[in-house]
Amino acid sequence: MKMKSNQKAITLIVAGTVAVLVGAFVLPSPAVGKWVVGVGAIVGLASLYFLRAKTAAPAGTLAAERENLQQEREEFERWQKAQAAVFQTQSSRIEERNRDLLERSARFQELAEYPACDHKALVEHSTSAQFSAQDQQVNLLLEREAERVYEKIRKNDYTVNGVVDLSTIRGEVLDLIQRVARIYSPNSANPLLETSFEQLARSVSRICLHSLVLLEQLPLDVKRYTINELHGYLRKAIQGYGAYQQVAPWLKHLSRSAYAGRIVAGANPVTLGAWWLASEIGRRGTQKMVENVVDRQAVAALHDFITIIGTEVANVYGPGYRQRDAAWVYGSELAELVSRFPISRDSLVHALRELTALPLRSEYDRIYLYRCIANHRAAGLRLADSAGLTRAAREDIAKRLEHFYRNHVHGQTPEVRSEWQNDVESRLDLKLHFGEPGEVSTAHSDERAEAALRSVHAFLVSTLELKPDVAADLAGASDLMPSVALPRRSPLLQELAEARSDVRFEPPDLDPSAEITKTFLQSLMSCVIRSEKSDPHVEELLIETACYFRRTRDESETLLHDCFRQELKLRIVDSYDLPQLDGLMARSILAELLDDEEVVAIFDGVSLKQAGTLHRDDSLALVVIQHAHDVHQRRAALVSAEPDGSGIWASTSSIAITRDKGLFSDDCVISGGEWRRSDVHVADAITLSGSISGGGYKRFFDPVLSLVK
Repeated sequence: MKMKSNQKAITLIVAGTVAVLVGAFVLPSPAVGKWVVGVGAIVGLASLYFLRAKTAAPAGTLAAERENLQQEREEFERWQKAQAAVFQTQSSRIEERNRDLLERSARFQELAEYPACDHKALVEHSTSAQFSAQDQQVNLLLEREAERVYEKIRKNDYTVNGVVDLSTIRGEVLDLIQRVARIYSPNSANPLLETSFEQLARSVSRICLHSLVLLEQLPLDVKRYTINELHGYLRKAIQGYGAYQQVAPWLKHLSRSAYAGRIVAGANPVTLGAWWLASEIGRRGTQKMVENVVDRQAVAALHDFITIIGTEVANVYGPGYRQRDAAWVYGSELAELVSRFPISRDSLVHALRELTALPLRSEYDRIYLYRCIANHRAAGLRLADSAGLTRAAREDIAKRLEHFYRNHVHGQTPEVRSEWQNDVESRLDLKLHFGEPGEVSTAHSDERAEAALRSVHAFLVSTLELKPDVAADLAGASDLMPSVALPRRSPLLQELAEARSDVRFEPPDLDPSAEITKTFLQSLMSCVIRSEKSDPHVEELLIETACYFRRTRDESETLLHDCFRQELKLRIVDSYDLPQLDGLMARSILAELLDDEEVVAIFDGVSLKQAGTLHRDDSLALVVIQHAHDVHQRRAALVSAEPDGSGIWASTSSIAITRDKGLFSDDCVISGGEWRRSDVHVADAITLSGSISGGGYKRFFDPVLSLVK
């Protein structure tokens, strides 16, 4: 309606304007033009009627429009508030979800701290020796650094005007980090600049975590101390014990047992040691002892702070450092053992206790092993090269596994046990012993003896490079042959004589405590000695083989030396009694003997005369040797108990023997002869000490005197 009124008004205005223009300018007659102009003016004025009608609209219509506008505005505001509430709800949900994602991301980052759950070797064989040597350098560095920091705190060198000098501490920490990093990256000018931010952040996080765990184990609320208070606490504890050398013997054991805050039996105030408490309580009193215990733990904590920093740096630059450790290897092998057999409450409880007491290099590793035990699965990351751990460490792991198996494993079956045992033995390069002779192998005793004889033959062929037939003759003459069934002896020796020369030596499957195992080791060593191809490298292999069957190194060396002495007894004339000789001396004498030669006499108490002065050398012995088929062919040799100690001096036809009379006995002096080795200083004469109970000079030294007859 309004639009139509506007259109009419516009039409009238336009028509009136046109009429005025036509009447004024177009029409020739002025009279007619005036009329046309008047009509145009009237038409234009008529448009006011329609415009007036619009402006004179009722007041009620305008009020209604305003009311409608107000309603629309209120409705918009309500919609706006509703949308704002919806947006706020969605924003809250998004923020909550974001926080949840951040927490999950943090847990994910924490999860990355745990060892990878795969059954892979700790390191490859090619890098195992290198990492092992570098790890040892790091351990020595941390020990020296702990001693240096200990002494520096004792001398109060970390404070200036009674305030801890943080810049000095910060500089020394950075220097320690760089020194550890250079061990693994010796060719890097600045290893820190070659490390990713992620690795640095994770390392700092672990250092902080382990430091808190370590402080929480101390008897006081040390974690709430200020830096000055903590320094004073440590300095007081150090002053109570003086120099580092005084505390070092027990510090290493205590700190390693309580590494990363795990204080086990013997390292806390209650169970520090009944013997120590009993001996100290009468002299010092209870209060003083408690103070000493607290001081000990504080000093151990200082040692562990250094270790924590070095461990984290080593783990960055020497990947796998946390797991290249005897504690981790035992923990992973324990998880492997528990996963192979049915789990019980007893095995679960004791396995968790074992893990709790382990001095692991990371608490994340401990939690990971906890989960493996609880989930009845293996830990992975097994030892790839036994050379990565010392034999003593591997023997300790084997003993603990044996103890756990005997006392806490249930539901055993021969098949599962054999499979698990073979796997562990291959990784540790040791034979497990369960104190049950005859049950480790189901083979008959004759078959075990046959397997042992094959192993001896394989060692002679593969290691000494003997021909198979020669090795078969030596093995056939050993003490193992009587243990082989009589019908099998000849066929077995024939088979060994015709064997291939590329045979590989493998220790036989024997129980370490079985008698056949002792016979095998003695036969192996005796055959090697009789082959006359023994050298320090071969002897080391023999000792390692004995250690594989759970003999200690001292026991293995003693067994080898006994074999040298036994073989020497077979090369001595019947009329001579072998004196008590060191095994190394027996080895040197055997190395001096040629084929078809035997020992007539052995004289110790040798002195060398140089520049008129006698120098006694207990590592030397003079041996008189004769041909087995011609007693008149005799010679003498001076040998040493040192490696390669044979052939130092040999007699010649021009030697001179004189008698040096003494108060109770006369000595025998030998001059001349041939000094064979350039690394031994030539002596003017060799003096043999006489014997009071030897029956006189001539009788005692008759084998020597016979050299010049």
